[in-house]
Amino acid sequence: MKIYMTDIVPFGDEKIFAQMLPFITEDRKNKIMQLKKKEDRCRSLAAGLLLEYALREYGISLLPGKMQQMYLRFGEKGKPVYILTCHILEDMWQVFFQMKKLELMWNRSGKDR
Repeated sequence: MKIYMTDIVPFGDEKIFAQMLPFITEDRKNKIMQLKKKEDRCRSLAAGLLLEYALREYGISLLPGKMQQMYLRFGEKGKPVYILTCHILEDMWQVFFQMKKLELMWNRSGKDR
């Protein structure tokens, strides 16, 4: 299993934040713009970038382009429900779900409060 981590501090710089936006989906951008706290926006951007990075290691992307594209759909409570247009390796899904667990653990820890 692979674990992906990043520091969100650099995303606090508005220029760096703006430079990274083209590398995430429109859905993620819309979600980010609805968040009130700057730290939450940075965290969501980092999560989107890490997910895209992990997917690309398997030749898959959430963004249109040369790679095999995967689509996410969101359920009733706003949680992602995936729709695949390609064959996915089990390891890739383990990466995705571990990232979501880390995000939940971080949010529950109260470190940003």
